[in-house]
Amino acid sequence: MFFALAASTETTATGMPAVMEAMDTIVELMGKVWTLMTSNPFLTVMVATALIPVGVGAFCAIRNAARG
Repeated sequence: MFFALAASTETTATGMPAVMEAMDTIVELMGKVWTLMTSNPFLTVMVATALIPVGVGAFCAIRNAARG
C-alpha cells in the first residue's frame, strides 16, 4: 500500500502558481453556486431580499456623505 502511494507521479504546485490555481477554483465554484441560486426563483427572491439592507445602507452612506 505504501509503495503504491509513493510511486505516484503527481506533482503539486507551490508558491504563487498554487495560490492562483486555488483562486481560479474558488471563482469557478462561486460562479456555479450563483448560477444554481439564480436558476431557482425562490432562492433568487431570498438573495434579493438579503441584499436590500446592503443597498439601503449604501444609499444612506452616500446621502450622508453628500450632506457633508
